[in-house]
Amino acid sequence: MTEANYTLVEKLSTWAQERGHTINELAHAWLMARPQVVSVISGATKVAQVMDNAKAGDWLLEVDELVEVTAILETA
Repeated sequence: MTEANYTLVEKLSTWAQERGHTINELAHAWLMARPQVVSVISGATKVAQVMDNAKAGDWLLEVDELVEVTAILETA
């Protein structure tokens, strides 16, 4: 919980919103794009969270999107 991390989350949130997605969807899509990740398991305490997590699985990042997200992550 540092200022740098909050800034990074804001950049990623903005990037996702510009593409019609949420930061939650980006997190899932980024993890699913990693070849070493075989499954993404997200906790939920409300039905809406389960629905959001399921929707997140629909976004498959393109190569150019992965490059852009990686560039944002490397600024941290």
